[in-house]
Amino acid sequence: MKSELLVALMVVALLALSAWGFGHVQNQEMPQRIKMATMWLDNRTEDGVRGMVREINLSGANAMAFGVHGNDVMFFNSTVLGLSVTDLAPAIIDESRKHGLMVFVWTDTLNFPEVMDDHPEWEFVTCVRSGRYHYPSDCGWHQRISPFSPGLDDFVREYYRELAGLDIDGIQFQDDLFLAEGEDFSDAAQNAFLDYYGYPPNIQDPVHIDKMQKLKIDRITELTGIAIGAAREVNPDLIFIFDVLAEKEEERMLKWWSIDLQGLRSAGVDYFGIMSYHRQIMQDMRMDLEGSMDYLNSVFQSISGQVGRERVIYRFWTTSFDSSHEPLPEEEVGYVIQRMLDAGAYHIGYFPHHPGMAGIRPYSEIE
Repeated sequence: MKSELLVALMVVALLALSAWGFGHVQNQEMPQRIKMATMWLDNRTEDGVRGMVREINLSGANAMAFGVHGNDVMFFNSTVLGLSVTDLAPAIIDESRKHGLMVFVWTDTLNFPEVMDDHPEWEFVTCVRSGRYHYPSDCGWHQRISPFSPGLDDFVREYYRELAGLDIDGIQFQDDLFLAEGEDFSDAAQNAFLDYYGYPPNIQDPVHIDKMQKLKIDRITELTGIAIGAAREVNPDLIFIFDVLAEKEEERMLKWWSIDLQGLRSAGVDYFGIMSYHRQIMQDMRMDLEGSMDYLNSVFQSISGQVGRERVIYRFWTTSFDSSHEPLPEEEVGYVIQRMLDAGAYHIGYFPHHPGMAGIRPYSEIE
C-alpha cells in the first residue's frame, strides 16, 4: 500500500513539474524580434551597396545579410580560398551600423568548386538517381565538395575563423549544407562507411543505404559544429542561422536532406531560416497562392514545434521564381506576409532585396 501511495505521489509530482516547466517555457520573454533582409550583390560598387543598405533600412528591417561568395570572387578580404576579392564588406558593414542594423554574412560551406584544383584529394558530392550514378551530382543545385573529403575540417575551421574576424553579428549558413536522398556515394563517403562499419557499402542494399544515411546526418551536423566552434573562438557572441528547405515532416527532413534540427541546435545553431518561397511551391506543387501559403504555414508550425517559434526565421520570396527576378506585386507580397503573421511568425525575413521593398505593408509596420 505504501509503495502504491509513493508511486502515486511521484506521478503527481512529475505531472506538476511538467506543467510548471511547460508554463515556464511558454512565459519566457521572447528574444528581440528579427526582421531580416538578404541581398544579392548585383551592384558591386561601394555606392551601390551603400544604397541597398539604405533601402533595407527603409523597408523596416532591423537586420541584413549579404552573400560573401560569388562565382570565382569573394566579397570580403578573404585569403583562405585564394579567390579574387572585391572587398565590399567594409562599406556594407559601415552603412549598416549607421542605420542600426544587425549584420550577418550569408555563406557557402561546401559550394566552393573553385578550390578543387588546389585540393586533388577532395571529391565532389555524387548522386545515385533513377538507377544511374552521377559524378559530380546533378541532383542538387550546388556543385558541392563532399563533406567526407579528407582534410575538409581544417579548411572549414580556417574559413569560419576568417569570417568571424569581420565586424558582424552573425553568420547565416547558405543552403548548400545538406546531402539529399541518393547523395553522397563518393569514394570519400564510401571510405567513411568502411571506417565506421568495417565493411564497404553496397549502394544496391537498402540496409546499407540506411546506414549511410546515419553517417550523412551525423557528418552534416558535425561539420556545422566545427564551423560554429571555430568562429566562436574568434567571436563568442556570434549568432548562427541555418537555412532549411520548406519540409514539414521531421522524418523526411532527416531522410531526404540529412538535416537533424535537434542535432544542429546542440551543435550551436541559434535560428533556422525556413526557405519558404511561395512562388516555388506554386510552381512545383501546382498550387494557387492560398494553397502555397497553407502548405508553408504547416511547415512553419512543424519546425516551430520541433525547435520553438523563437528559433525560427520565416523567410519569404520577393520576386518571380525565374531568371528574370521581376519584383512581385505589392498586393501579393502583403498577402504572404499577413498569412505568415497570422500563422504566428515572430522572426521574419525576405529574399532577395530590391528597391520596391521599402515601406511594403505589413512588413514595415511589424514592431
